[in-house]
Amino acid sequence: FLALWRSLPVASKDKESPIERSYLFDSEGWLTGLLTAAAAAAGLRCVALPGVRFLHYPEPGGHLPPHVDLPRCTAGGAKSTHTFLLYLTGCGRGGETLLLEEREGDAALARMGGVAPGPRATLEAVRPREGRLLLMPHACPHAAAPTIDTPKLLVRGEVRVLA
Repeated sequence: FLALWRSLPVASKDKESPIERSYLFDSEGWLTGLLTAAAAAAGLRCVALPGVRFLHYPEPGGHLPPHVDLPRCTAGGAKSTHTFLLYLTGCGRGGETLLLEEREGDAALARMGGVAPGPRATLEAVRPREGRLLLMPHACPHAAAPTIDTPKLLVRGEVRVLA
């Protein structure tokens, strides 16, 4: 995956962000097929959407504030239900994905990817490790802790969990 990422152009930034993004539409299904197979091996039936993003944190201090993810639509119009993060590099220190408690008022802001203001407890800190796959509901409040050791590189995308 690193060779693929290096071959992709970095998207221009439409807002201030410490993250460099590169986009891939996996029309052949080789990346999303592996993800679907990994989920199936864990007993989860899902379909990964073909539009994925490579997120690169090149400098120390890169982080994201608390937020929730928005669903994307499949070609058939069904909405995704979960976000996946596939870590391509580890970080010795920092860069954890922080899964946060919900607060009153989150639901009203979730349609825009927002969360209610105020402090929140961290329920779990997921350390970036090469090859680690994290799957979480879109509505799960989360943040990216500041990176200390860089680079941090991951693939982010959406899946639709099937009943």
